[in-house]
Amino acid sequence: MGAQMEMHQLRYFVAVAEELHFGRAAQRENVSQPPLSLQIKKLEEELGVLLLERTKRRVRLTEAGAAFLPEARSILATAKNAKHMALQAHRGEIGQVRLGFVHSASLGYLPQLVEPFRKAFPLVKICLEEMTVTEQVEALHDGSIDIGIVRPLVEMPEWESFQVVREGFTLVVPVTHAMAGQDSVDLRSLRDENFVFTPEHRSPAFYSQLMRIFAKSGFVPKVVVEANTVYTTIGLVGTGAGLGILPESVSCVQIPSVRFVPIRNTSETAELQMVYQPDRLTNSARKMVDFAKALAKHQA
Repeated sequence: MGAQMEMHQLRYFVAVAEELHFGRAAQRENVSQPPLSLQIKKLEEELGVLLLERTKRRVRLTEAGAAFLPEARSILATAKNAKHMALQAHRGEIGQVRLGFVHSASLGYLPQLVEPFRKAFPLVKICLEEMTVTEQVEALHDGSIDIGIVRPLVEMPEWESFQVVREGFTLVVPVTHAMAGQDSVDLRSLRDENFVFTPEHRSPAFYSQLMRIFAKSGFVPKVVVEANTVYTTIGLVGTGAGLGILPESVSCVQIPSVRFVPIRNTSETAELQMVYQPDRLTNSARKMVDFAKALAKHQA
């Protein structure tokens, strides 16, 4: 007897047990009465017990039938739940997404993406891992993350990417600096200042972009200290180690020792991109990519 038949038999038995009438049970299951009666008889033969007492006047559960009924209901409920979960997994509504991100994304973009996605798909587990751009490239290659959120990088044929954030830059200065109270600053006035930069190997594209900004201003910045994270950069600026150039979203960080001053006379923008290998996405990861695309379109 196949598993499909067993499910039918269990359904038919539960229907009769609840209706205590073969005709009503058959109508409920949308079958004629003879096949329903036959399948219950086969179920009883398989179990080797009588589940229902039948007379011309009534149908009632035997002691064995009464004991079997809750188990039959449980099996049917489990099967229904398993089917539902399989469909959810197929649609990407249950599963796991491994998401890498650069540190600065945690200050603005990441909350805008992750919290609404969690509310929309509460059964998808999101594993977040802060990584440099270089580390994300390696992780995407070896499959240890599904999606990366990076500063723009060199295009790779097997990857797809799209922009999720575009913003300006801000100058980070110590609160005691003469420029701390200004409404904006022209980079050309910073020729003699020291700077705190993120190391080139941690984010090559971002480093190159900063150097391009200064080149357009007519000088090469004096980088005296390198900092691995946005918070470290801000902290070092606060100690007077130098000035920092960061995406303007970091200005949401409230640190008494620094001020954030907008930069004028530059067309350069800081961008974040979502990057992934489309043929390696899980259903849940694809669901997040689609969600992020819709979010980017809405915010454009």
